[in-house]
Parts: sequence; structure tokens; C-alpha cells
Amino acid sequence: MYILTILIFGILLSPLYYYFELYDKILHLIMPIIGSIIVFFIVNKSKIEFKWKLLITLTSMVFLLTILEIGEYLFDVFWDLKTQGVYIRDIAGLEKYDLVLGENDDTMMDLILGTISSLFFIAAKTGTSYFKKYHKKVFKKRK
Repeated sequence: MYILTILIFGILLSPLYYYFELYDKILHLIMPIIGSIIVFFIVNKSKIEFKWKLLITLTSMVFLLTILEIGEYLFDVFWDLKTQGVYIRDIAGLEKYDLVLGENDDTMMDLILGTISSLFFIAAKTGTSYFKKYHKKVFKKRK
């Protein structure tokens, strides 16, 4: 289900990049959360402490975000695919693009938003873990 969501929003709806300025930023908020869920699911099978599972998840997501941004840079350098920066199609034609946000600003904002959303996942996972432990203790006391 998670992979299907990534495919729909990342690939099938990719023409929205050129019509809706915030689509890229929305993806950089949502996709790292989905990625964190997948990474944590894999890491959770190991027998290490919860805090290390969260740290591995966070560092894995920051690493993946960085590799994706490096990939965007290489696509721009070698094939001029305009993957860095935010472009909007010009009303004059389909091939003309207006740069709305520069390449460096876009890359840094993408990394910041991805890291923030990964930290949001970590905070939510920590909160639910403590909530479950608290309710388990309260439930045992009632018996």
C-alpha cells in the first residue's frame, strides 16, 4: 500500500510539478513519513533498543533524501531535466518554463522539509510508544 502511494504521488501525478508550485514541497513533507514507516518496519524486526531503531530510521531517511537531491543535481547537469528548482509552465507554450524558486533554495528547502517530516515521524512514534507503555501500566494496576 505504501509503495502504491509513492508511485501514485511521485510518478503518476508528476505533471503537477509544472502546474502547482507547492506540489514538490508537499511531496517532501509526505514521502519521508512514508519512507520512515517502511524503514522502521524493517528495523523494528531487529532486537535492538527502541531509541536505536529511531536513530537508524532518522539517519536512513536523511541519507536517502540527500542521495535523491544529489541525483536531481546529476540529472540537471547531464541531461538538463530541470529537477532542481521549482518551475511553472509558461502560458505561451508547453516547452517554456518560469523559474519560481532557484536550484539551491529548492534543494535546501527539500532537505529541510524532509528532515522535519522524518523528525515528525520519530516524535509520533515516540509518543505512541510512551502512550502504549503508560496505558499498559494503568491497565495492569486496575486488575
